[in-house]
This record gives sequence, C-alpha cells and structure tokens, in this order.
Amino acid sequence: MFFGLDFGSTLINSGAGIEGELESTYYIALRLYVLICSLVLKSAGFSGYVLNFPKIHEKTTGVILEGESFYREIQSSENKDSNIIIN
Repeated sequence: MFFGLDFGSTLINSGAGIEGELESTYYIALRLYVLICSLVLKSAGFSGYVLNFPKIHEKTTGVILEGESFYREIQSSENKDSNIIIN
C-alpha cells in the first residue's frame, strides 16, 4: 500500500495488468529496433530490405498492423556526385 492505494489489486483487476504492459513494451522495443537498424543501415549506404519485426510479431504483441508488409525498403540517400575526392 502506498498512501492508502493498493496498486497490486488495481493491476490484477484491470483487464491489461502486467501482461498487457509487457506486450506494449515489447511492441515499442520492436518498433525502435527496426527504426534504429534502418537509420544505421541507411547512413552506411545500404539499399535493400529489412524485416518488419512488429508485423511478424503481431500475435505476440496483440497489435494488428493491417497496412504494413513483412519487410521495409531502405533506399540509400547517398549522392555519388557529392563524394569528396582527395588528390
């Protein structure tokens, strides 16, 4: 009990509870993982596809992503003309 409030029974009696919090945290972690990987790969000049882990783990997280595919395309923003040539 904290200041007369019983948080344990609130979490158990609410529909989501700790399990729901873990699922939402897992979904956020998957989103961040794909975003960070995409940014790192793009800055390294990678062009291609990466797996969309939130879409793959829809059943685990409980978040249905209808408009997304199982992969994401990354296009390199590197400009070949802007490279510095040192003589």
